[in-house]
Amino acid sequence: DELDRTNPAAANPLANCTPDSKIWKIGMPALPGAILLAQKAGKTPLLLDGNDNKTVDVFFTYQAGAILDAKKLMVEESVLKTKTLEETHEELRTRLISAIKLGHTLYISMGNSATMFTTKYCKEGKFPVEVFETEAWDSAASANPGRAKICCRSKVNCKAMRESLATGKQEKDDLEFSDASGRGDSFDVIVSSHFQDEDYADFLAGSLPLDKMQAISVVVD
Repeated sequence: DELDRTNPAAANPLANCTPDSKIWKIGMPALPGAILLAQKAGKTPLLLDGNDNKTVDVFFTYQAGAILDAKKLMVEESVLKTKTLEETHEELRTRLISAIKLGHTLYISMGNSATMFTTKYCKEGKFPVEVFETEAWDSAASANPGRAKICCRSKVNCKAMRESLATGKQEKDDLEFSDASGRGDSFDVIVSSHFQDEDYADFLAGSLPLDKMQAISVVVD
C-alpha cells in the first residue's frame, strides 16, 4: 500500500510520542520503539492494553523476562488469605532480585486490578517504590566499557538498593557478579494495565506512582 504522507504518524509511528502528551497512542509494531523512547526520557512504560485479546500481555509471555501477576498477588494476600502480607513482601523481594541479577525485564501485569503497590505492597528493603522509577543512563560512562549500550537504568538497580535487598551471602555475591559483569544492566521494569485510556488514571492513581510513568496506549486493528 502507498504510504499516506499526509499523516505524520504513517511516516513515523512515534510522531505523537512527545513529552507533553499524557498518553501515547501507537500500533503494536511501534511498541518496542515507544518503550525505548519512554525509558530514554526517564519514564517507566505503563502499557494500556484494553484490547479484547490482551495482545500486549500475550506478546510479553513470549519474551525473555520475569512476569509478575499483580492481580493474582493481591487476591492471594487480600481475598483468599493464602499468603500473609509479610510472605507477599518476601515473594516480591525474591522476584525482584532474580530479575536484577539475570538482567531481565520485570513485567508487572496489573490486569484489570488496582493492586496497591505504592501504599501496601511496596516496602523498603523488600520491594521499594523505586522499582517504578526509571533513569536515563549512558553505559559509556560506566567503569565497564565492554558493556552493551543501555539507554536507561531502573532506580532500584544501584549499589545501595541492591545491598538493602540482599539478605544472604549468596544473594549478595550473585548481585555483585551481575553488576561487575554488566549482565544486570539490562534489567528494566514495564507495567501493563487492562484499563481503558479514559479510566486508567482514576483507577491507578493510588496504586502506582503515575508521575514517574509514561502511559502508552496500544491500539490493535
